[in-house]
Amino acid sequence: DHPDGKIKTDLGLPVDEFVWAANQSATSVSASALNYQYASLSRGTVGKTTSTSAEFAPLCLAKPRGAKFTVSFPADKWSTEKQATVVAINEPVSATVVVTDSSGKPIPGILVRILPGATFNRQGVSIANTNKRVTETLPIQGMGYVSPGGVYNGITGDDGKAVFDIDQPNSASKATLTFSLDTVSDVKTQDFIATTIHSTDSPYANNWGSMAETMEVNGVTYKRPVLAAEFGSPPAGKTASSVSLLGEVWATFTLPSSSKVDVSDACGSSNKNAHPQIADIKAMYSSKLIGSGAAAGWPYAADGDNRGRYLAWNSDTDGYQLVDMSFGAVTSVSANDSVLVTCPAK
Repeated sequence: DHPDGKIKTDLGLPVDEFVWAANQSATSVSASALNYQYASLSRGTVGKTTSTSAEFAPLCLAKPRGAKFTVSFPADKWSTEKQATVVAINEPVSATVVVTDSSGKPIPGILVRILPGATFNRQGVSIANTNKRVTETLPIQGMGYVSPGGVYNGITGDDGKAVFDIDQPNSASKATLTFSLDTVSDVKTQDFIATTIHSTDSPYANNWGSMAETMEVNGVTYKRPVLAAEFGSPPAGKTASSVSLLGEVWATFTLPSSSKVDVSDACGSSNKNAHPQIADIKAMYSSKLIGSGAAAGWPYAADGDNRGRYLAWNSDTDGYQLVDMSFGAVTSVSANDSVLVTCPAK
């Protein structure tokens, strides 16, 4: 509007000194190398610096520019039930921040802060060492790990957008992500849950989980084993037992018994046709439906650990047997063996 240095004669502004510009630029997502920009009012050129000792003239707005922003996550990752964005451990989810002025015009070069809050398991117990991995994909690229209470700095591009991939490595947990700008006092929050397939999506689970509730084998649908807390109190005159595997405590059962919780209690029927069948349980092992790397995530124990055995009825031998899910071994069962049970769905 005032070329060739006429801003001095038109408005009386000095043109001999550089003036600071609010917009920033960066070449690294860590923003440790944020370049604060400055402009020449006589030549119209723009420079940038990371120096904290640089001194230039300030020009202040008579009214704040009224910046506003939105934060959006993919709709298919939103859980209405949990009121949170829900993904698996190590699964990145995209967060898009859009900054505009009061008229809707995009504002580039605005610092965007992401602050992960404290992390908790499904029972509300605090979890340590749960850094979030934040990767800014637009307008610049880079990655950083941010601990609860820490901050990640990004920056908007020419279109006023900053896009981040956020994931939770290693630990199932829930945390609140807080987004803010360096130019306005407004903040946006989003609850973020990372799940593990080795826990159930149950309020009784220790961890936030996405374990499969059922699986089909040989044309029969089976229900996952139950957590000890889900099974609850044993029938009168019987004692309950459990086993801890992969972060959860599972109910275990014996062959039919008058003093211990047994397979009939687990499956709700004394009819052996309602109990797990040996051909099906063996097929779960041979088809790799249970075990390391299995998509269903059902409990198992590695290297022959007897905590990971499953009970099954064998009509050919007219008795119950155990199937080890790490090696597939089929062994006999004693009255003292209390093991995992999966029941056919009714």
